[in-house]
Amino acid sequence: MPNLIVNTTDDHMRHINYARLSCAWVLLLGLFGCATSVDVSQVNINNPLNELKMLKENLQKARQEHVSVLSPRWFKTASQNINKANKLSSDGNTAGDFVTAIATAKQALNRANHFAKVAAVEIAPAIAARDAAIKARVPELYPSEFEIAEQRFSDLARYIEQDSVKTARNETRQVQSRYQELKIRAIKEHKMGDARKLIKMAEKQSAHRYVPTTLDVAKKKLKATDEYIEKKPHGPDVQRRADDLLKAARHLKIAMDTVSAWSRLKLEDVFVSMEDRIISIQKLASGAKDRNMNQSLEEHFHTIEENIKSRLESQKFLNEEVTRLQGELKVANKEMKSLSEVKRKRQEEQKFQAKFQRVAELFNPNEAEIYRQGTTLLVRLKGMNFEVGKSYILPHHYPILNKVQKAIRIFGTQRAVIEGHTDSTGGTAQNKVLSQQRADAVMAYLVNNGAMDPNNITSIGYGPDKPIAPNTSNAGRKLNRRIDVVLLVDN
Repeated sequence: MPNLIVNTTDDHMRHINYARLSCAWVLLLGLFGCATSVDVSQVNINNPLNELKMLKENLQKARQEHVSVLSPRWFKTASQNINKANKLSSDGNTAGDFVTAIATAKQALNRANHFAKVAAVEIAPAIAARDAAIKARVPELYPSEFEIAEQRFSDLARYIEQDSVKTARNETRQVQSRYQELKIRAIKEHKMGDARKLIKMAEKQSAHRYVPTTLDVAKKKLKATDEYIEKKPHGPDVQRRADDLLKAARHLKIAMDTVSAWSRLKLEDVFVSMEDRIISIQKLASGAKDRNMNQSLEEHFHTIEENIKSRLESQKFLNEEVTRLQGELKVANKEMKSLSEVKRKRQEEQKFQAKFQRVAELFNPNEAEIYRQGTTLLVRLKGMNFEVGKSYILPHHYPILNKVQKAIRIFGTQRAVIEGHTDSTGGTAQNKVLSQQRADAVMAYLVNNGAMDPNNITSIGYGPDKPIAPNTSNAGRKLNRRIDVVLLVDN
């Protein structure tokens, strides 16, 4: 696969033309700003703080839908004015400049959503290619080349914002090709390269003698993947085939290591080792204290399977019980509406504080910090970190996440957002991808363990965009590398 080549002459002319276009756009914006005024009539001046709250939620939703990428100029304008309004409200100013900032933000966000919808249609091939490149870890593997492609993608988004749809549409193919070349390069050099190394290593270790069937499966997948990419380098199945190949190669290594180790043992030693481990698992699953020596390995496996089935049934009953209790809670909430508003709010506040206290007592200071933000609860997982550049959860962090599950059940919340954050070290695009992958890992853990319905939990990777401490010191950067679990509490 040839390296990504940049035509410097074409690029030079492109940037000259774009600079001229940008100057014209700035002049138009200036004229537009002078000729028109912000429409403040769309702001409910009787409850401006609620307007700000709704606007923040809409901005968050737009970010999740990648509006910040598809319409960067208008999204940035909306974000800046929301921050301005937020500061004014903190200073006690909820009129005049505050209302103007809210109105400006609303108009800008509407424009951003409009252009994002246009971009989703007009430059759809480039968007799909970009998503595929990110999934193939291109930002991490080739950060400088990815940044070049990102700049070209940003040009497409800006053309859309300037109503130069035809120009954006004409240049979409070139941007799409850049992302696709990087994706294929990443798959061939890294994912398939790693698989080839594992297969060659197994062959050198006489895999044909110890695990011939597993070796054959891996080699056939390698050949089939090579042939598919040769015929369809940008086919829809490239990523899946490469993933399957790497899984097969890794499984080959595990099989080779295991069988090779066993070949140096007596058959009886292998049996005793397996039996000891199986019995340990069985005792853990059943809670039994004594080992049953009168079962075959097959019978031990069957016992473990039955224990698992029993636990699944128990979990199903627990879920049904939770559903029943939630139904009763809804009935109780309806009855509470008949109470006076003041008394109801007092009771809700007391319940919230009691639950807040219970959650706070779950964690020690080194594990997490608990904050209340209106009707939301923020669990900042201080004690949870990841290996450098990795997104998988280390086993010794499971107890902290189990406490998060308890917090979710204590509050009875049905909605949650997992936020991933990094420090400012490294490239912004790479950090955002990594923070998203880490947030996804925590979300998957909570869903797989039955703590949340997958339809009611989302994840967002902010990268370095939301620091809570300066990135100028090791201590500050450590604080910024974090996972925040936001529980949206329904009183």
